Amino acid sequence: MSISRLLGLIVLFIFIVFVATFFTVFVRLLRVGVSNDRYVKLQTPEYTEDEPVDTYFRLLGQDSESGSLKFNAYAVIDSASAPFDTLDPGDQIIMRIENLIPDYHRETDIDAEFHNPTGDRLVTVDFGEFLLDVPDGRDFYPFDAYVIRFNFAYYIPGDWNNPAGSWHFPTVLTLSSMTNLIFNNPYYGETALGIDGYKTMVARLRIFIILVITLIMLEILLLIYLLTIANLQELLAKGLSYIIAIFLIRTIIVTNAPQTPTLMDYGMLFLTCVVFFVMLFKTLGGAEERSIITVPKAWTDAVFGGQSPRENHVEKNDDQIDE
Repeated sequence: MSISRLLGLIVLFIFIVFVATFFTVFVRLLRVGVSNDRYVKLQTPEYTEDEPVDTYFRLLGQDSESGSLKFNAYAVIDSASAPFDTLDPGDQIIMRIENLIPDYHRETDIDAEFHNPTGDRLVTVDFGEFLLDVPDGRDFYPFDAYVIRFNFAYYIPGDWNNPAGSWHFPTVLTLSSMTNLIFNNPYYGETALGIDGYKTMVARLRIFIILVITLIMLEILLLIYLLTIANLQELLAKGLSYIIAIFLIRTIIVTNAPQTPTLMDYGMLFLTCVVFFVMLFKTLGGAEERSIITVPKAWTDAVFGGQSPRENHVEKNDDQIDE
């Protein structure tokens, strides 16, 4: 396969990635606000009967200060099934979320008030937002991923038969994501502490990671191309354009980053410094007509059919002079 054909395939691949990314982002924007966006339902292996409460944890994003994952929790309660059939209007239901990752904040209690003015059997109760601590990997954005292990239960206030109240451990949970983070391989099972709980890995969308890798490869190829330029003026013009392009690409990638600087910032800074010092070296070196990297003649022959662009240009000028 010739180099020109290989370059054509690379350009085609980059074009396909950009088109796929455009339509992915377009569809995501149209679906913002849909509660079942990228959701997965989990249940315990012992699940044998109808669950009286459907619980939903919606991932909203990350806290910029702590790196904790931010969720919104709500539940659809069957008010005619035990233990929720004892609830009266105004009762406070407590949801206790237990983080099963060692050395992190273990228990978070959030509460909501039970209301059912129309006497419906299925009642939606919104518990609001809560934070779940995870190992902080924000420095590796957009290649960051987070392990979450947790369990949760409902506390239902008691009545005259059971003044102490009771705890209910749900067997069904629906996880959904409203951000560019997605749940990978979620399931219910034994955690690091030997306790059964919900376990999953939260990572960036694969299409987003593929786009970032493609842009990085393109920038590296362009950097190599700059190192082959011998003319100082051409190098300065294209080098400055390259630095501006790097800044724009960096801005696009880290727009929704949970913190800055990240791995992308350091990488972009490295590429910018390389180009800057190459231009400085060429300028202080007296603008010698030589490149940092010399392209083998066999490569140029394969791409340009046996002659470099400069040689073709010179031959055309000679033909014009002869005429």
